[in-house]
Amino acid sequence: MNNNTTIKEIAEQIKAKDLTEVFVDLISKIIEVFIENELTEFLQYEKHSVEGNNSGNSRNGYTSRTIKSIFGQITIKVAKDRNSEFKSKILKPYQRNSDELLILIIKLTKAGMSTREISGLLMDSLGDYLSATAISNITKEVQEEVDAFHNRKITKKFKYLYVDATYFKIKTERNRKSAIHTVIGIDEEGYKEVLDYRIAPTENLTIYCEMLEDLIYRGWEVDN
Repeated sequence: MNNNTTIKEIAEQIKAKDLTEVFVDLISKIIEVFIENELTEFLQYEKHSVEGNNSGNSRNGYTSRTIKSIFGQITIKVAKDRNSEFKSKILKPYQRNSDELLILIIKLTKAGMSTREISGLLMDSLGDYLSATAISNITKEVQEEVDAFHNRKITKKFKYLYVDATYFKIKTERNRKSAIHTVIGIDEEGYKEVLDYRIAPTENLTIYCEMLEDLIYRGWEVDN
């Protein structure tokens, strides 16, 4: 990219894959958190706990599973037990498309959600087959994953910022679309990075202003 690059040319270089990669990564991590906590409940002892010694069963690595989503295929690591007795209820055996689970995760990735809000969503969706302790553990881990993305420091200088909203149709009771607002940084060499995102029913100028203010707080500087 050079100084003669036009805004139109910059826009043409922005692809949905930049946002897709962010969501695929977050979704896969959160599903893995769900399954790890399911396995903990099944085995009745925490990972690396001495209570697992001579218990008759133990963790035994992972297997890969691919599911479909609005962001394309997502590959996740599914925790296994040595006796092959554990079956995830969240990600049912051989299930390749889980709309309800993906809707839940997209809701969980909203910035600024409180611990109580995350816990409430999880309890409503997963409380039938996960204990309050497991819900609490998942809440903590999910919040850490999402907060780490939204609060990470920006140390790289970007020549341009590209802001836009991408609409994804998410199956709900009203079958509405959601607007995922994004800020993408582009440096002089054309390197692109999703710096932040927000989810709302429709595109909103206030959301962009909030994200830009957050970027300055997180260390973003204009590269002249």
